[in-house]
Amino acid sequence: MGILDDGIDFDSVEEQSGNFDPIPEGEYTLSAVEYEERITKAGDEMLVIQYKVEGPNFANRRIWENFVLVQPVAQGRLKSWIRSTGGDIDRLKRETLNSAMNRSFQANVGIEKGNEQYPEDKNRIKSFKVSGATTAKKAPVSDAPQQSEAKPAESLQTASWS
Repeated sequence: MGILDDGIDFDSVEEQSGNFDPIPEGEYTLSAVEYEERITKAGDEMLVIQYKVEGPNFANRRIWENFVLVQPVAQGRLKSWIRSTGGDIDRLKRETLNSAMNRSFQANVGIEKGNEQYPEDKNRIKSFKVSGATTAKKAPVSDAPQQSEAKPAESLQTASWS
């Protein structure tokens, strides 16, 4: 017999809709929990990486970043992220990317103001803290690093951050 067999009394339960406002600017411990390979409208290869706030404040909130792989700025940011996880990188391959997944790192998080195309304000990573890279450790996770199936990037911009 389960809880749904008896029912849940909702008389004293307040409705919740979730808060998707950006988290405050500051330094946070994050980990990358998923990446997806996509193609931009221009035909360039791109990685979309999903980061999770480790906490204690704002635990499990998500921040996404797009890395258009032909852009030098995106390449530099990828290198900084991997180094901030304790990784040593001379060439980006799937193995290198997978080794950085689910590893805790420090980052300065900012708020990017909305625009005509995307009116909502959102968080973005301003910088990765590479100085603590030697102490990076695996974040607690229940599953191995995941790569999403590639999907066409029909409505994606080619900006190097999201």
